[in-house]
Amino acid sequence: MTDVRYGCEWLDRGLAFSPRGIHVCCVCHHGDRGWLPISDFSGGSIPVQRIREARTDYIRAINAGGLRDCQDCGLLEKKSWSAAPYLVQVVNLSHFTCCNLNCHYCYLQLEKKCTGWWNDPQSLAAGYRPIALYDTFHAMIHDGLLAPDGVINWGGGEPTLLEEFEELLGLLVSSGRWNYVATNGVRYSPALAAGLSDGHVAMVCSVDAGSAGTFKALKGRDFFDRVMSNLKAYAATGGNVQAKYIVTRMNANPDDALEFVRLSAETGVRGIICDVDAFDPEVTPAIRETIQTIRREGRLRGLQIQLSGSGVASYPEKVLD
Repeated sequence: MTDVRYGCEWLDRGLAFSPRGIHVCCVCHHGDRGWLPISDFSGGSIPVQRIREARTDYIRAINAGGLRDCQDCGLLEKKSWSAAPYLVQVVNLSHFTCCNLNCHYCYLQLEKKCTGWWNDPQSLAAGYRPIALYDTFHAMIHDGLLAPDGVINWGGGEPTLLEEFEELLGLLVSSGRWNYVATNGVRYSPALAAGLSDGHVAMVCSVDAGSAGTFKALKGRDFFDRVMSNLKAYAATGGNVQAKYIVTRMNANPDDALEFVRLSAETGVRGIICDVDAFDPEVTPAIRETIQTIRREGRLRGLQIQLSGSGVASYPEKVLD
């Protein structure tokens, strides 16, 4: 049975974990929109009925004239949607706020002043002591709630800092689920490397710089060389490794972009992803030029080039092309 209406993959079959709750998705749009809440959550079994009810309510609101939190989201599309065979097809893990960097653009920085969960000091504190999800996912798999070909997106925070990262990633990989791990690359993870070799993991590393100086200014720590070394080690597994450049006002520099592309190619990554600051609604000429430089030079070096991410999803049209 199909239903022609507005929807997106997250509204129909997604689930996002934050430090103290579960949500429909993790897209944080410009300002105070996004992160549609479902319910509080502190571990254990997921609330199946509440998830179904929340999805139905949100889909009805969107198709009845709009929903502010989803307004102008680039992921929304009107088409024929068929009933999902499994409750959860795609997952985002952002239930932790621990990190070893202090990226200027990150939603975990309190000065962003947006009205999402990340402004709640209790949630931020809870994210430094994140709930354990191994048993949650083990139950989802056992109970047939998580699709066999489900996709797990690891956000954060920095996922490799989680105490259960190696064990949980191992569970998901061994069960055949596909994992997309966003890491800053400061720490090397054996489980991540094994998953890349196995083919059930793809990895994106947000380098965001072509020099140690820009890296430190943007991220607050002097780990540029370590990140590039780890990126090379991950790429050597033969797995799907992508380097990312989130273009902001601080790193919008074609010279830095050129060096980023050169170094990324040397590490052996498969491709490059460009995004923009999800909290800055203006695409300046310098930001546009930097993106164009990365895309042009990346293609010349034979790298796959994508324009995607949380910032890009906040635009209803391809304003960055």
